[in-house]
Amino acid sequence: MNHWLDEIGSVVASSVCRDVAREYWGPSWRMAASRHIESLGVAVGTHPGLLRHRNEDRHGLVQVTSLNGERLTAAILCDGVGGSEMGDAAASIAIATIIGVLVTCSRGMPMKALLSAAIRASDDSVRSLLHGRGTTTLSIILGSAQGQIVGANVGDSRIFSWRSGELTQLSIDDTLENELRQLPAGDMSALRARGLMGSLSQAIGEAGRTANDLKINFIDGDRFSKGAILASDGAWKEAPDGFKAVLSHAELASDAMRRVIALATWAGGTDNISLIAIDDVRKLIRSVDWNDPVESRRGRATVWHGDTKLVLMESSERAMSGGPLHNEGQAKPVDTHEAPKRPSKPRKNQQARKKPPQPKEEDSRQLAFDVKADERQGKEQHQAAIKPKVEISTDRDD
Repeated sequence: MNHWLDEIGSVVASSVCRDVAREYWGPSWRMAASRHIESLGVAVGTHPGLLRHRNEDRHGLVQVTSLNGERLTAAILCDGVGGSEMGDAAASIAIATIIGVLVTCSRGMPMKALLSAAIRASDDSVRSLLHGRGTTTLSIILGSAQGQIVGANVGDSRIFSWRSGELTQLSIDDTLENELRQLPAGDMSALRARGLMGSLSQAIGEAGRTANDLKINFIDGDRFSKGAILASDGAWKEAPDGFKAVLSHAELASDAMRRVIALATWAGGTDNISLIAIDDVRKLIRSVDWNDPVESRRGRATVWHGDTKLVLMESSERAMSGGPLHNEGQAKPVDTHEAPKRPSKPRKNQQARKKPPQPKEEDSRQLAFDVKADERQGKEQHQAAIKPKVEISTDRDD
């Protein structure tokens, strides 16, 4: 069932989010695809593996101009949790939501706070749209053109600091054994006996909790010595030693991506395989063209995945006018509208004049998720008029 494609607009008021979700739900993910963005020093690739009937991995390199004028770059990788009914949908929703939050953010804020808000918004979106039928891991590196960098992960898709001859894992796997290791007398024997080693302790979109309960593993930007690798577990689990050896000897992102996917398939290809390789993280986040004109108050996202490039313009006027979708640790928004004043009694021999009815202003505050999907669907001509500009390319260059 994919009715969530129609419902996502009622959760996230962003046209970019909706268009990314539809693109990421397309049939192209069933086939192996890769792309080397030479000018950015980045390679992205995915392979369904040799045994899985569907690819539940999703990935993307994104360059964003937010509504506040901020220029951001993000590398995002999600691995839909195997065994769930709609892991691929969960991964698609998570990435689409994060991109939508970055594009429609209308106020400046620290990178870590923005990333936290985007991740928790994606957690809320997956849960509200799929109701526990699909969950996903998430690994992401976010940077601004001013040089701020932060990474984060949920689940067991990994993030590595990478340079020739050196590979260091920066992310923390959210597994049951890692949870036990934090206890004074963690005993792994019960997990081994029940075959639960490697089982996830949390994922994006789980039912039975809120986004505030999500534990996000953050990575400080200074831990990225030069390059970086984001990999789904299908890329590193098949042959861990070979994975490390291949990346330690690869000098370019294109070599790293190609060799890891080849190794994982040669080693069995029992899971979906996805990888993002970045030659130089700091060079990448400063690569956004500040001279590129952008229409006032309209966000834009350029997304590369596999052999495809998308350019999407934000057309939702109501999107995120108050800031990010999720405020960590804050109370519910207080209604700042003034309470209605009691009408004063008219003076003697003077009639009270009735004021003409004023048009009701649209509530554009933060968390205004009242876009009606049925009204949008019934206005096809209007929808076509606000359709964001989309460019799709399968060229090998950027």
